[in-house]
Amino acid sequence: MGCGAAAGIAAAYNAPIGGALFALEVILGNFALESFGPIVVASAIGTVISRRLVSAYPAYTPPTYTTLTTGWELWHYLGMGIGIGVASALFILALRGVEKGFQRLPLPDWIKPVFGFALVGLIGVFHPHVFGNGYDTTNRVLRGEIPVELVLLLPFLKVAATALTAGSGGSGGLFTPTLFVGSTLGYVYGAWAHETFRLTTSEPGAYALVGMGAMIAGTTQVPLTAIMIIFELTGDYQIILPLMVACTGAVVVSRLLHRESIYTEPLIERGVRLGGRMEELVMDTIQVRDLMRSGSAPVNELESVGVVLKRLLEEGRKEMFVVGEDGRLLGAITLGDLYEPLRNPDAAQSLRAKDVMYTDVPVLSQADRLSEAIGRWKQVSRDRLPVVDGPETRRLVGELSAGDIIAVYSQEVLHKEARLARFDRRAAGEKPETTFVELPGEYVVALVTLPESFPGMSLRELGARQRFGVNIIEIKRRMPGGQERRIIPDPSTELKPGDGLIVVGRPLEIARLGDPIRLAEIAAARLATASEPAAGAAAPQRAAGPAFAPEEKQ
Repeated sequence: MGCGAAAGIAAAYNAPIGGALFALEVILGNFALESFGPIVVASAIGTVISRRLVSAYPAYTPPTYTTLTTGWELWHYLGMGIGIGVASALFILALRGVEKGFQRLPLPDWIKPVFGFALVGLIGVFHPHVFGNGYDTTNRVLRGEIPVELVLLLPFLKVAATALTAGSGGSGGLFTPTLFVGSTLGYVYGAWAHETFRLTTSEPGAYALVGMGAMIAGTTQVPLTAIMIIFELTGDYQIILPLMVACTGAVVVSRLLHRESIYTEPLIERGVRLGGRMEELVMDTIQVRDLMRSGSAPVNELESVGVVLKRLLEEGRKEMFVVGEDGRLLGAITLGDLYEPLRNPDAAQSLRAKDVMYTDVPVLSQADRLSEAIGRWKQVSRDRLPVVDGPETRRLVGELSAGDIIAVYSQEVLHKEARLARFDRRAAGEKPETTFVELPGEYVVALVTLPESFPGMSLRELGARQRFGVNIIEIKRRMPGGQERRIIPDPSTELKPGDGLIVVGRPLEIARLGDPIRLAEIAAARLATASEPAAGAAAPQRAAGPAFAPEEKQ
């Protein structure tokens, strides 16, 4: 997604650096080296193709301005940035408010765009400047060809048209309208400043250009992208200082007024989190259900304290979870909780699990992200926490230990060796499911590719488990169209040359399975065994004895 966003922005605005920064700041929220390379390449490719097929000229063609007459003028750019920061927050609120308003309308979904587009058309009848992507109007504003009275009205009309389009179900884009609104707001501020402080301020077009960057910074809340895109549009290094000041002011004010950006807020509402540190994003991809264990059987609330103690000692646990008759999680009992009751054995005989358990137990749900689950350990000092099927039903389905989280963090984030195998299963039309399986110390998961000389045989005839001591858990097969098919095998599955076998076993045994000479010997033995019935018909004296190949005897 980040590569696509980078290439799209770079191609649309002839701004490869800005496109790459947009993906890194907005989509990923970090500059990790693993992401930086692919995104930069995608941005460069998108720019090259766009320049080849469309043109090498930027979408906006502002004239040359003197953007900074004196150092004191930076205060004007800061003031404009603060004002645009307020406008950015209002722009986001308008978009979300209109969208929620359309959602509450008692109309069929197919009629809502018609209603919204009709209102946009009504606005455009009187002010056609709001139609389209706004390139022409923005360029005219940058060149000062539109009266300031009309420019003052245009940002309100463009926000209304954009909100009606997006809120009613249309898809008109948000980036270009943001530049449109920023240019008009900047031009209005610049016109006032230049009229009031003519000798110490730049032309209104210069403020319009910087206003475009400030509006991007305020709505996306990523200043570097805004600075670089406007810099690439102009190629004028003198604009950097005004851009830095205005964009910083816009970002600070916008974040104070509205925490989320124009792109992240709708995704947050859908449960999708963007940005954050790389390790957080990795742990976000793993759910509690992927790592949890079935654990020990829970204790019924009516079990006696003596039975609970016996189970704790026999199973070597410090804690047992307590459930009710309906399977709902009620609490937990630790060895420490049994200390006081057992000091009086006579009284302890009448005590039940529900009498000594503690109910203030942090609970995990199967759908919780691992990054969220880690925070639950801040509440208690426990080795493991219970996992329930949902917050309402609270039926105990397993447990999650701190050791398992440390192991998967070490493997997935720190890339250190851990004895965890990760299996991703994807059923048609369903979300992929991930399972982490702990392997013995000497076992690994590996890919073995069958050579082109492999004669072909079934999984049963190969006898990978009997001959090599490895288990084949999946087959990757390249199809004629270049697509890859994944097969969960059974004994009758036919193996073909070029198949990739996902196997679990010891490294030495896996290497033996991939040996072409060994595979050829197995195939020769299979052919010899298949020809023995015909030989037995010609020589009856051999028919009385068993005709087993050496491998088959074993």
